[in-house]
Amino acid sequence: MRNLPDGLGGGFRLLDLDGEGLPGIVAQLGDALHYKRPLGEGRFGALAVRRSQTTTAKLGSSTASRWCTVSGREQDDEEAGSGRESHRERSIRMRAVRLLANALVGLEPGRLAMVQLGPELVEAVIACRSFTKNARAHQLRRIGSLLRASDLPPIEAAVQEIRTGRGDRSRREQLYEQWRTRLL
Repeated sequence: MRNLPDGLGGGFRLLDLDGEGLPGIVAQLGDALHYKRPLGEGRFGALAVRRSQTTTAKLGSSTASRWCTVSGREQDDEEAGSGRESHRERSIRMRAVRLLANALVGLEPGRLAMVQLGPELVEAVIACRSFTKNARAHQLRRIGSLLRASDLPPIEAAVQEIRTGRGDRSRREQLYEQWRTRLL
């Protein structure tokens, strides 16, 4: 492998530092911690210096996971590292985005217009409807990418409202219908 002076021996270890489910290659060279991020299928990213690292080793009287800088200074999870997303959390979030992308593609054009989407996202959703198999899968990944860059809660709420017929708009329309029947 490139950037590994002694192959995988010589102080290099396979460890999953980021909780991704795949081990990367780690080495302590001098005062710096070096890491090759796993890319999958036996491939690894470039050798990079890590500024900090999580450890579950017993630190002081607590066995809780702590965040340590390479220099050894400890920090609480709230101070650093607490914004990190676990592999499970990321999988759940990605599945929700994938389901939302499929739901948007499945909406009728009139209902799609009711959802506040950016023009690029609307164009991608409309184009996806005409694609089949591999092209459709590729376009759904593109829609997912565009969704991840968007504000998801309003889009999810609008799609849920359209699917269930519940929500502020539906309640308002029901109220209007009640008043209309009273007046007639």
